Amino acid sequence: MLPHDVVSFVVQVVRGTLECSVADLKNSVDDFKDLPSLAVIRELMMLCERHNISVSPGLTDGELSDRRLFSARPELNQFVQEADKALEAGQENGRTEFKQTFFLNVRRFERDPESTKTSPRDEQIIHSSVKTVCGFLNAEGGILLIGVKDNADIYGVQEELPFLPTSEKTLDNWELFFWDKLKASIFDFNFFAPAISGAFVQYEDRSIFVVLVHPVQKRLCICKSKDRNDEVVYLRTGNKTSKLSIREIEMLVSNRSLKIL
Repeated sequence: MLPHDVVSFVVQVVRGTLECSVADLKNSVDDFKDLPSLAVIRELMMLCERHNISVSPGLTDGELSDRRLFSARPELNQFVQEADKALEAGQENGRTEFKQTFFLNVRRFERDPESTKTSPRDEQIIHSSVKTVCGFLNAEGGILLIGVKDNADIYGVQEELPFLPTSEKTLDNWELFFWDKLKASIFDFNFFAPAISGAFVQYEDRSIFVVLVHPVQKRLCICKSKDRNDEVVYLRTGNKTSKLSIREIEMLVSNRSLKIL
């Protein structure tokens, strides 16, 4: 449902995400109806800046009729609160996933420390986090905590820093590596980017990376398969993220269409 005024636009975006075009907003928002298109864009840009809202594609890119994704950028305290809540619950569920690492194969490293010299970053483990993000985008959203064991004990992303492909082994470079891998794995990543946000949260001397994902209802998130030779759709159901068959994808699209109507 499209907002009818500026206040309802901001409220709707802050509560989740909004997918529509500038032309849709011009036609539905009373404050915009009598304004020329350039004035509507200027008003939207000011609203987004004032209320910390991201939009993709950018408001000055493409056509007025292009569909855009509006999403509120979380403040750091929201990451802390969501992480505390997930860790206190102590288990994964339909909206919570724990990953001990983003790319380090801990079992292999503990069994054979020398293995990291030849293959320090495990693409299958990276794909596991990508898969979770895609599953959340296609379902009801959720939170991914990287640096947390399955039993909710904190492992810390610092353990991976020595194996980064960069000369400087810092948390900033770890985060850049995370976003680069996500962008390389999700098709049309720039469209979905406003629905995905991440931040480090500190617990004593350990840092975890908290990824908050909003659902995207009008478009399916498609990512590369584990072997990167195929295109796949994942969906979060219960505490599992599953690859959908063509028939299941068709049913998901059909159910979404009914919800939108």
